Amino acid sequence: MDSIEYMLRMIDTKLVYLKELEKKVKLIKPITELISNEIQSINRNNGLFRQITPNVNPLPPDYLPLEYVQIWRDSNKLKQEFKYQS
Repeated sequence: MDSIEYMLRMIDTKLVYLKELEKKVKLIKPITELISNEIQSINRNNGLFRQITPNVNPLPPDYLPLEYVQIWRDSNKLKQEFKYQS
């Protein structure tokens, strides 16, 4: 009986991880669009053009919750992991 319980816990842990990963991957596109729109707005106001990349956060520190900023920064890694796990 212990081995069944152990396996169920392992499966549950894996499913929770995959669900969180899926949630993060689904947020990548909306977060990127939000950041892109904000940068375009800033550039229009300042007459500048900046390329957006996850390595550089061109927005004010409090523009997005840290969790979303981290998802954006790790977007390539998250997509790769999701593809690997699927």
